[in-house]
Amino acid sequence: MASEFSLERVLTYRRQKEEELTVQLASLEDEYRRSVEKLRQLQLEQLDLQEKRKSLLKQGLTSPNTLISHDAYQHAVEDKIRHQAMQVSSMAKEIENKRAQLLEAVKERKKIERLKEQWLRERLREQVRTETKLNDEAGINLYNRRRASE
Repeated sequence: MASEFSLERVLTYRRQKEEELTVQLASLEDEYRRSVEKLRQLQLEQLDLQEKRKSLLKQGLTSPNTLISHDAYQHAVEDKIRHQAMQVSSMAKEIENKRAQLLEAVKERKKIERLKEQWLRERLREQVRTETKLNDEAGINLYNRRRASE
């Protein structure tokens, strides 16, 4: 019987691939969290701008130029929010795809590991058979020597 599992290199490759995918997924998730936080900050900024606008209008001390620049800035923030929301959505899809790849990699690794376990069990059975055969031969030889000396 072979002394090394024939798919050991494949198993090693699958483990490395799984590890790479795990690292990539963790990196994507960190980036996703940062993007969600940035979106949340932009949304808070937008709310703050709306409150400032209300406050300025209540005070009645605003010039048209102030309102125009305030509106322009608010539109810029809204554009940033839309862009960030699209980025967050895109990253969520990327994460789902990476999770699916990782799940597939885990399944493939486990298939090879099950084959290796079967190979090890068969190797152990073969070893037990060989040892039993050797013990039987030793017992027969011992019996024959005792019988010959009698």
